[in-house]
Amino acid sequence: MALGCAWLVLCMVVPGCDCAWSFSDGPDLSILAIVYNFNNKKQSKSVNDLKSIYFGENGFDSMVAEASFRRTKVSGQIHDCNVAEDVDNKACSAFDTYLPTFQRQYPDIDLTTFDIVSQIFPITCDPPQAGTAHMSGSPLKNLIFDGQMPQWNHRWVIWHELAHNMGLSHSFGDVPIVGHSDCVNKKCKNFMSVMVDHYYADLGTPFSVSERKQIGWLESDDYEDIRIKGNKKIERSYTLQSLSFPTGQIADSVVGVRIRCPCCESRKRNQPQPYDEGGDLWISFYGNTGFSRKLSADSYPWDEGNIGMQNKVYVEFHRNDGHRELWAKLGRDEGDEEVMKVSLQRSTKLRIKVVSIDINSGSAVVQVYSYGDKAKCTRRSLLLQVPQDVQPHTHVKSFLAPGTSVSEVVPEDADMMSMLQAVMTEQKGQDGGCAARRQTETSRTEG
Repeated sequence: MALGCAWLVLCMVVPGCDCAWSFSDGPDLSILAIVYNFNNKKQSKSVNDLKSIYFGENGFDSMVAEASFRRTKVSGQIHDCNVAEDVDNKACSAFDTYLPTFQRQYPDIDLTTFDIVSQIFPITCDPPQAGTAHMSGSPLKNLIFDGQMPQWNHRWVIWHELAHNMGLSHSFGDVPIVGHSDCVNKKCKNFMSVMVDHYYADLGTPFSVSERKQIGWLESDDYEDIRIKGNKKIERSYTLQSLSFPTGQIADSVVGVRIRCPCCESRKRNQPQPYDEGGDLWISFYGNTGFSRKLSADSYPWDEGNIGMQNKVYVEFHRNDGHRELWAKLGRDEGDEEVMKVSLQRSTKLRIKVVSIDINSGSAVVQVYSYGDKAKCTRRSLLLQVPQDVQPHTHVKSFLAPGTSVSEVVPEDADMMSMLQAVMTEQKGQDGGCAARRQTETSRTEG
């Protein structure tokens, strides 16, 4: 991948345009983890303890193997590095400062042979942040700040920043979801995604279905695709298999259903500007096996009365700016909501209903129902502008060279949307070390 700016370069995913992360050597991912110790600061965890977070039975490599349906293999190394000096807050942005010291101690290790270099510092940052990550570069880099623990948690922070390296943005946690509009006791957070915006438990969380699609782990026959258009009535049923299963384990099932929704609007509260620029709704089922099973109500002592996280149908909104929101967590148990209803543009109605959940087989049947009075989602005219000082990812089409732009009218059902990519560029912020400024201008036209 081309070298980008020092914080985040994001690929914004327009509906139907999947931004697959580019691996340097086929489908495999290689990680080098460096554990620093300084004269005045030492790590709270040993190298062996940290190694188990990256590699092993409950490591990032095992989670990726499950989440990718065995399509990606993670490998790598972890080493300590003793620096004969004191460390201070400047290390909170030291992506390259101490790499020469490491290379002097390990002259036989070539950093360029790794996709990701993860550096762990025994410091507390001011302002507080647990980690930060590049979304472009070769190799990609992230920084983990051990001194912030246990306010945050090593496993979640490390996995979270590695996922940022792979191109993923946050899954927001204050979105009112079906049945829990007040978001009390963190019920609105999607704990089934490692990209949830704040997280504290020492748990290994998987990727959501839309995150797996963005990374490139879903093939066309793994999921169903629905477009809401015109006054066409849609009424379909789908069998969803647990996301922990290998694909094809349950006959006539899919791992997800994507609903193209360019007129969907954000439900996130307290954001600087209202978000109404559309995206995709994804429906998936989390069973009670694999990494999904590691999450239980017992793991959340603050969350009394949690409706449960396993054996539920999740409805996730993957916004066009790359972020995600959990809109519904549906079940068939007593007290659970089983239907999500959404009013879209011009009286268009969308209903997602859980027909049945089979805990033993690890599957759910859902019904998607859409109707309206000659209603359809708005068409868009997109002007995609790439800043002069940013080199786009290799997966950005060549006509989006730095400093150039392209304008296309994109109907909601157009296959040409797969050609469009947008580039995000630098805006330093305190969002856990992750913030970005979208470099697109969007206008709407009826048609």
